Amino acid sequence: MVGLKRGKGLTERVHAGKVRQNFKMKKKIAIIVGNSLIARNYIVTNTFENIEEEYNCILYANKKTISSEDKKQLLEGNRFKQYTMSRSLGLISQIMNDANMYKQINKSKSFQYRINRKLKPRRTQKLKSIKQIRERINLLIYRLTVYCISKNILLQSAVKKTIEIIVKREELYKILKNEKYSTIIVPTMGSQAELDITGFMQEEADRTKDNRVNIVWLFDNWDNLSSKTVNTFKAKACSVWGEQSKLHAMSIQGYQEKQIWTLGTPRFEKYYKEQETKKRIMRERKQINYILFCGVALDYDERKVINKIADWSRDQSKKVKILYRPHPWGERYQNAITCKYDELVELDKSTLKKNTKDGIYDTEKYIELIINADLVIGGSTSMLIEAAILKKKYILLAHKENGGRSPYESLIGYEHIGVATGLSNIKVCYDLDRLPEAIEQTKDLRIEENDTILNYIITKECSRYKDNLRNKILSILE
Repeated sequence: MVGLKRGKGLTERVHAGKVRQNFKMKKKIAIIVGNSLIARNYIVTNTFENIEEEYNCILYANKKTISSEDKKQLLEGNRFKQYTMSRSLGLISQIMNDANMYKQINKSKSFQYRINRKLKPRRTQKLKSIKQIRERINLLIYRLTVYCISKNILLQSAVKKTIEIIVKREELYKILKNEKYSTIIVPTMGSQAELDITGFMQEEADRTKDNRVNIVWLFDNWDNLSSKTVNTFKAKACSVWGEQSKLHAMSIQGYQEKQIWTLGTPRFEKYYKEQETKKRIMRERKQINYILFCGVALDYDERKVINKIADWSRDQSKKVKILYRPHPWGERYQNAITCKYDELVELDKSTLKKNTKDGIYDTEKYIELIINADLVIGGSTSMLIEAAILKKKYILLAHKENGGRSPYESLIGYEHIGVATGLSNIKVCYDLDRLPEAIEQTKDLRIEENDTILNYIITKECSRYKDNLRNKILSILE
């Protein structure tokens, strides 16, 4: 009996040894998680589970930009390793990104709008303290600096060379070089410093004709290729939402068509997969009528919108509730909202900063919120795409305001938004005083079952994001 037990133990040890050996023989893939938003959209959704089953995957998390709660969850089982990024690389990358935006300003109208928002002081902003005056002076100096770089080829070369020198000193660069990964995957919002590290590695590999290095960037949102910058470096391949962002990747970022994977985004995979099932379940749960009003990061007066919706509800004796969802990164009304008729307004507190991890909220709950709503009202955000996928009518606010930055400026200022006005679920409201009329007019909207504009913005293949990503990774490794 003792011999049998030993034999069994030996067999188990031999089997375990073979498993470990096979695991070591698998090709190595690094996955870079630069912040908590990436963690939510790609790790919480188990985007890489199919890849992890077939390859030796190591995930790296940015120690400074991942929230403490995320670190606790993600580092369990040594699934993640941590790295730090120097402030100098972050600063020089930002300077170069803004200079590239100035230099290529004619490639996307979003660049001019972003410059106006980010680098030009608001005319309506009064300087009331020494601190504000100092901030205004620093902004003007910074803007002058990036403008001068954008106009001078020698300065551009010098800044790029500086980036390369700093990159070689970075912890993440050294780790990735030493480990000799065959593929490095970077989910991205379009402009973080991790792109300079991995993009430079791809440029090095291309110069030396080293085909063993494959850098893949997964662009997370539909505006990432048209509104952030023209990246200093490029990946070997990149994934985008649909044909619209594919065009942006080619015309703005300079990718060849064969380098672009049209996959969608993992955070909407469930929207497509469980659409019909959730519609049935949510309707059964529905108890009250409400309009979902989605705030945006833009600092316009959202209280006026809420009052207009409330006026319509009272005048029509509808008694329709207003569920107000502040934007998690919004500049106003993060703590409370007051209205003419407070009994009609409910604040969705789940997106408030004190109830989120670094402003990151659970998107899955919004499948329920959108489907159960009678109507969705909001600005030029990806929420209108979520409503379109779920076949929910959406009033796109595009009114002007005196002073500040208005929803109208946002609509006409962004390269990617214009085409969305043609979605079959969209009613555009250019005059806030006519919002009650627009609400009534949504009754005549007929949402197309197969909306060609929606399919242009985001591929229906989004429902198979994990499988399609796995297949694309396999194609560059085999």
